[in-house]
Amino acid sequence: MVLKHGEQRNYHYDGRTHLKVGNTERLAQMISRYIDCDLRRILLAYPYSDDYEQTVQRNVREQDSDARPAIASPLPEVDHYDTVLLGSPIWKTSAHP
Repeated sequence: MVLKHGEQRNYHYDGRTHLKVGNTERLAQMISRYIDCDLRRILLAYPYSDDYEQTVQRNVREQDSDARPAIASPLPEVDHYDTVLLGSPIWKTSAHP
C-alpha cells in the first residue's frame, strides 16, 4: 500500500502560521503508524507562495477554472501496490485539485 499526499504549509486560523509539517503530511504520518504503507509526497512544479493572500487568490483561480497544477517530477509507478491512498488538503470546502 502507498499513501501519497500533497499540501500547502501556510495556514490561517486566528492569524497566519507557516507550518514546518502541514496538516495533510501529519495525517499521513499518523495513518502510517496503523497501516503498513510507503509514504510519498507530491510536490508541485510551481509551489504556492508563502504569502497567505496570494495562495488564496491562486487557489480560487485554480478551483474556478478546474485547474490541475503541474507536478514537479514524474510520480513513481504504483502498479505493484494493491491499494493507493491519496491525501489532499481541503480548501474552500473541497479537495484541492
